[in-house]
Amino acid sequence: MAGKDQKVDSGGARVAYLTLYNALFASLWASIFYTVATAAASSGGKLAVYEAAEARSRWVQTLTLVEVAHSAVGLVKSPVGTTALQVVARTIIVWMVCYSFPESTASSAAYVALLLSWATADTIRYAYLALNLHGRASDALVWLR
Repeated sequence: MAGKDQKVDSGGARVAYLTLYNALFASLWASIFYTVATAAASSGGKLAVYEAAEARSRWVQTLTLVEVAHSAVGLVKSPVGTTALQVVARTIIVWMVCYSFPESTASSAAYVALLLSWATADTIRYAYLALNLHGRASDALVWLR
């Protein structure tokens, strides 16, 4: 435990944690993109996408609820309300729509489009955030973001 006169440098730990978090989620969303694209190209079509990606995409999206805590404790500068609205809205979609109505979801081209768009946007976003913590986000990645 640090004494009263000692300063604890949490910047290094914060950057390390956020780098790991963002790199992990960039990888998870990239893997979901690959899974959806591969399943969509298979002979199983939309049903194959649902079977291959629904559970993983639901849990990955659910895990992003921690971003509300990141914002609430000041780990990131994002407003708590905005972060909560975005994350909770997506979590409601994956649990109250996609999971609760599997037949409708599995037969919908909109579900495939939803997963591809989320996976594309989030892979880019999390990769940007991980690299930007170290000042290494390329111009191309900044443009994509």
